[in-house]
Amino acid sequence: MCGICGVVAHEGPGSRFRGVIESMKSALAHRGPDGEGTWVGDQANDPACLGHRRLAIIDLTDSGAQPMTSADGDLVLVCNGEIYNHHELRRDMEARGHVFKGRSDNEVILPLYAEFGAKVVDHLVGMFAFAIWDRNSRTLFLARDRIGEKPLYYTQTSDGFFFASEIKALLTVEGVDNGIHENAVSNLMMFSAASAPDTFFKGISAVPPASTVTVRDGKITTDIYWSIDFRGSQVSRSESDALEQYREIFQEATGGACESDVDVSVALSGGVDSSAVALAAKAARADVKSYCVVESDDDPEFERSARAAEAIGITHQNIRFTPLDLSHLPHIIQNYDQPLADFSMLYAAPLAQAIAGNSKVALGGSGADEVFGGYIGYQRQRALGVLFGIGGMIPLFPWGQAARLSGHGGDTLKQAAKLPLSERRGFLLQAAAEVEGRQVLTDAALDALRAQRPGSKIDAFATACNPRDYLDAVMYSDLMVTHQHAVTVIPDVSGMATGLEYRAPFLNHRLIEFVATLPRKFTVPSMRDPLQNKALLKKSLESHLPMDLVYARKIGFGYGISIADLYQGPWRNVIERFVKKGRYLELEQFSARAAAQAPDGPPRRTWAMLLFSLWSEIYLFGQSPDALSSEIADLVADKAAA
Repeated sequence: MCGICGVVAHEGPGSRFRGVIESMKSALAHRGPDGEGTWVGDQANDPACLGHRRLAIIDLTDSGAQPMTSADGDLVLVCNGEIYNHHELRRDMEARGHVFKGRSDNEVILPLYAEFGAKVVDHLVGMFAFAIWDRNSRTLFLARDRIGEKPLYYTQTSDGFFFASEIKALLTVEGVDNGIHENAVSNLMMFSAASAPDTFFKGISAVPPASTVTVRDGKITTDIYWSIDFRGSQVSRSESDALEQYREIFQEATGGACESDVDVSVALSGGVDSSAVALAAKAARADVKSYCVVESDDDPEFERSARAAEAIGITHQNIRFTPLDLSHLPHIIQNYDQPLADFSMLYAAPLAQAIAGNSKVALGGSGADEVFGGYIGYQRQRALGVLFGIGGMIPLFPWGQAARLSGHGGDTLKQAAKLPLSERRGFLLQAAAEVEGRQVLTDAALDALRAQRPGSKIDAFATACNPRDYLDAVMYSDLMVTHQHAVTVIPDVSGMATGLEYRAPFLNHRLIEFVATLPRKFTVPSMRDPLQNKALLKKSLESHLPMDLVYARKIGFGYGISIADLYQGPWRNVIERFVKKGRYLELEQFSARAAAQAPDGPPRRTWAMLLFSLWSEIYLFGQSPDALSSEIADLVADKAAA
């Protein structure tokens, strides 16, 4: 895992931007504390300059350092991420006559690009964001992995095209338009975060998941190279055959994620997702250890993780972390560079820090719920899909009675039923966002939400996956859009802020493609019982874990934290200061009425407004995170003393 950055100048040599690249690298230093490098073309008219910060994981020698060049010097690479199938790719490229300098997994990208050009991404299994400068064709090629585990952003100024692993690096570039993006609040209302290609900054874009960006002669071209096809990939299997194939594919995925020249651990909660990872990791690497990070001894994950580790036979440690401290929030927001209205970001930081003190690489269960259908509520979404089919054939269908399945009104469901299958999910989320928007946004911001229609992003992915039913559209769009902040952004940012590389075997695209071939009975077999969700995954663990762990109620970290109580108690003064009376109201996005009601309003809504307020203080009003942190600490202390 690393930090990458670079520029292709519109005019003149890239060498004149070396100082800019050094500043960008400094902004990314936390992503690569083990080394750094810069490439500058030796030709006076070479417009490129590339930078890299290194977190050394595979091939710890100088031969693994970046930027890397091809043997003929025509290609230059900077990469952030891990290529899990690099051994087989290396063998293939060596058979074609390519010579390697070292053992780095990233090095295989160079000969693959020389052989296949933009199709290089089709050969890669892993998590990655990389840039290749082709000196002969004067082309910059950017690529991001299929699920978007690794971030990549870019901007174009009057001087050139700049890219980086994080927004903060691009904000060091002169001429970047850092005003608030017109879609920012709409994305926050719809997805709890910015959704690629949008960011919260007008002049900065994100490379979308499963996409490449080509820059040539000042022209920027974006292409999507991968998606799921549910209808076109169905295969009839017995349960035993499905289990055997799943175990083989998942073991391969976990084995690839276990490869490292440094210690590897598993973040083990005792739930089925992380337990499955721990079981496969133990089979792949005997020295792997597991950690569970808990706040107190009465946290059920304390016991569950220890029991799971004992059953698997893995060395385990429960680590206590410091209780939630709101004064850390400004620095956490600075880590992300954008508002992210997910309460878990507040405890993800100390969780990552605790594990990073013991290990440099951690495997976890992120993505299993999206891939296998694990969330409580997915069984209701399956039932809703059935009702859409029935209601479409019955003119007087009682949609009001069906409303309790989804939280939407009967009239809204009736309208959704008339739409094509691929447009229903986006329509319902858009409708929910507009209902919420009427409660919290100004009239102008609400009009913008309606006009921008962020629900169309859901439609695009729901169409691309060729869904069999409504649940397919829900699960795939959750994976690729709606849950991106939780599944990929939080693990990456919280981990890299502490020098921890987080790997998620369930996000391996070969596994995702396999699960897409399975009939519903292997993922969400029941329309009533959520404990049956992730059926095949749970079945695979029955002979390895106690049954009460396999079919335990899903709780998730932070189950016992009452945000509403925090708002009414120790955090009350902070909400009064930054939400009820914050300067963000000058932006005329959130209504003064909603701000006045925030201290006693719905917790999720108040959290989103607090995040936006503090982000605005840092990035729009120029307040320092240190000053904000100190002010928040004082406000909390004042409340405690009152």
